[in-house]
Amino acid sequence: MVRLLLVFLIFFSLSNTSRGQECESIPQVLDTVDFTLKKSCSPYTIDKSLVVGEGRTLTVEDDVVINFLTSEKYIDVRGTMVIGSGVTFNMGQDTYIKTENSGKLEVNGTVSDSVTFTGNNWRGLSLKKESSIKYSRILNTSNQNYWDWFVKLERSTIENSRISGSRYGPRISNNSTIKNSKVHNIGRVGMELTGNSTATGNLFYDINKNESNDNNVYVHSSTFNSNRIYSTSNTSNNYAVRSQGGSTIMYNTIGGSTGQHGSVGISMRYDQNHTIKYNNIGGYTSNIAIHGYKQNLDFEGNTFFGEMNPSTGQRNVTIVNGQSDIEGYTQWGDSFSDGILSIKIDLKNNYWGNTSDIPSTIDDYNDEIERKGIVEYDPDLTQASNLAPITIPGGVTKALSGTDVILTWDAVTASDLNGYKIYSKVGEVHSLVEDITDKTLTSHTISGGDIETTFVITAYDTDADGDNDQVEGTESWYSTEFSKLSFSLTISSDDALTTVGAASTFDDLWGIENYDGDSGMYVRNYSRTTDEWSVSEQYRHPVAHIQNDCTEGCNQNYYAGEVYFSNWSSNAIVEVNALVTTLETSRSSGQYYYLGQYKGHSYFRTSWNDEWFNHRDQANNDGAYLAVLNDQDELNYIDSNFGRPRGFYGYYANQAGTGN
Repeated sequence: MVRLLLVFLIFFSLSNTSRGQECESIPQVLDTVDFTLKKSCSPYTIDKSLVVGEGRTLTVEDDVVINFLTSEKYIDVRGTMVIGSGVTFNMGQDTYIKTENSGKLEVNGTVSDSVTFTGNNWRGLSLKKESSIKYSRILNTSNQNYWDWFVKLERSTIENSRISGSRYGPRISNNSTIKNSKVHNIGRVGMELTGNSTATGNLFYDINKNESNDNNVYVHSSTFNSNRIYSTSNTSNNYAVRSQGGSTIMYNTIGGSTGQHGSVGISMRYDQNHTIKYNNIGGYTSNIAIHGYKQNLDFEGNTFFGEMNPSTGQRNVTIVNGQSDIEGYTQWGDSFSDGILSIKIDLKNNYWGNTSDIPSTIDDYNDEIERKGIVEYDPDLTQASNLAPITIPGGVTKALSGTDVILTWDAVTASDLNGYKIYSKVGEVHSLVEDITDKTLTSHTISGGDIETTFVITAYDTDADGDNDQVEGTESWYSTEFSKLSFSLTISSDDALTTVGAASTFDDLWGIENYDGDSGMYVRNYSRTTDEWSVSEQYRHPVAHIQNDCTEGCNQNYYAGEVYFSNWSSNAIVEVNALVTTLETSRSSGQYYYLGQYKGHSYFRTSWNDEWFNHRDQANNDGAYLAVLNDQDELNYIDSNFGRPRGFYGYYANQAGTGN
């Protein structure tokens, strides 16, 4: 009688919905026999906790569906649980799967048939010994309330998988590995990597969505190599990687060539023996933050890339004493010793590719007596290290030219650059459109293309072989999506002089006073903007005219601006916010001569001479505008590539001493 009762308890009724005779009820405790969940009996509904005893195996066949929906239940694996490809676990609130003692979980998804664990506010996976997860999707669908790590690994591996939607991402510890996986849409910290563990070839994005002033990835006494971290939307909050405990961080792409990805790229708050080498870092308020002196810091071969504007407080490196005051990163860390007056921080042999003025992108620590943390950056690399991942192309734009779509991008500076690849993107699927084998090109025309198609681009080097290139760093990660250029006129202002859009703030186009002075303007130019005209002269305003001019003694020519009056006559340089090579005019005579293109814009010179106002109005009527210079790079490009065209530009002054 006792034996019969024991058998009844072991085979407690856990139902499945299949009606076949071979479909046995699932034992609540597997301690005497192995058990298989069969595809022919799927789906299964489990409403009790399960225990797989030591020495026993629970096998789940391919494509089985398991509804484990009763809250606060678990599967406790103390033997072995083997999960086939295509299996789906629908998890209930607060349910979870764990291993204990010598228990082992084997999840065997495939590239074409992954395993899915999904549910609302469930507690994830906790695996302690020699477990493996392959090609799996581990998803929390809503309510990021569970307080602990969503996936916890000890002496285990996860690869080619996705972790998404949870409050915390994975904790990879005690000689564990995560590789070739995606971690994204995480409410707080994206990953903790500790205890001699390794992360390789992973994507981390949109981390700390509900948190501020925290790290996306924490690396302690571990190796973080060949990964990418970025944000799909602009943010100045949180910091990407926190290195601690003598960690190694190499071959990663942190941030991006465009956009704002957070407050700090790599943070070194405490400890010594940091190895930070051959990374691409860009798009942060400060790409690097170092607290105090870091003994045995190995920092070389890194590339600073992307957008850099020191005038807004952006830096490549910030040296911090104690607590940082960087926006979005008010973290504490090591301080400099009071007895040390000055100490040098070795950051030599790196490529500062986002600036021509390295010191302006460094904040040394200054205690008002003597700088204690002085960055030594010289010698610096003249181009990106071949050991670093090839950088992501930036400046990606697309525009219509008739029925064609023209894509343009900024050139990647690398000695081993071998070409570019353009992909179309639908969701997370990238399809190769064109392999650009001419590495000198920075534009490509897609005949009969659709401007609404989403395109991205990568760069690749001479070692790329088509096999796992992005993880190996021989092909860059995907760029941001090509942004669509659109052309619109805004001919309205208080003075009725504005031609198109916002006024440019660039004001370094003028020739130098007396050819070699320092005021930024010829003496005659200055007088034309102050003394020789009146506001009442409605059609006589100082305007910009740029031409090939002489240095003192005329022993050298240079392209420079001179102030003309608007009722003088000359050619005009006009600009179109699209990539076109022809521009028609409604004038009865004359034509536009094509000059070239720069960053998605096309430039032309008029064949006719006229006054500034007439040129402005005619250009607007023809779908263009008088060219406006936005920065030194644009002026230099026109100077070097367009034959130094002579003519009016879109600068003017509307009262004495001011201009737009």
